[in-house]
Amino acid sequence: MTGMTEGNRRIAICRLCYGAVEHPALGEWLAYTCHSIALDPRAGGLETFWIDQAPVYSARNLAVEVARDRKCDLLVTIDNDMQPDYVPGAPRFWDVAWEFWNGYRLPCVVSAPCCTAEGDVPVYQEFEDPDGKHLIFLHKESTVHRTGIERVPASTIALALIDMRCFDQLSPPYFRNRYTDEYQSHLASGEDVIFTADLQGPGIPCYVAWDCWAQHNKRVAIGKPGPTVVVAGPQILVDD
Repeated sequence: MTGMTEGNRRIAICRLCYGAVEHPALGEWLAYTCHSIALDPRAGGLETFWIDQAPVYSARNLAVEVARDRKCDLLVTIDNDMQPDYVPGAPRFWDVAWEFWNGYRLPCVVSAPCCTAEGDVPVYQEFEDPDGKHLIFLHKESTVHRTGIERVPASTIALALIDMRCFDQLSPPYFRNRYTDEYQSHLASGEDVIFTADLQGPGIPCYVAWDCWAQHNKRVAIGKPGPTVVVAGPQILVDD
């Protein structure tokens, strides 16, 4: 990688296009982000590439190798079902993450919050019981009014800026799943939470930019319509 001096920080943007499909909003996000990087004298180069490969953890590991081969200092990854910067008037993720990293200058991860298909927020907190310490989701109600940038034990990286020096402190594979059974039939933890949690060992922080929510677009299965159920309720009288 480069010497990380002013004006030579090479940035890689990797679009993880699983199934060769991605949300149309990614085009606008990519154009804005590339334009911002091109105009910023603190950036010394830009590489863009996409990966269509399964499983997910394999695609993320490949993204790291491509960014290394292209001698990049920062890696920005975005999943194909993300809609970044969708809240009107909210600051854009790239602007916030890039400014934060330039002020911090040390290895770190900065991610955008989003929701899972079940409505949970995959940003984690530590929970301790007699069996030890565990990572659990933040209560989603507690995330609604969070602002600024907060350090967390682990987080999603569906949209994230990653300092490439993070990978120098870990042994490959950097991304992998963890399972509850020897047959690997029941997932315990996904590759993103394991990666960001592993960084806590060498003391590399993971941050969440709470002002930069991304929308997570999942397919909804619609089957045969069922009968309409009419529920009778109390009559409400309104006096004039």
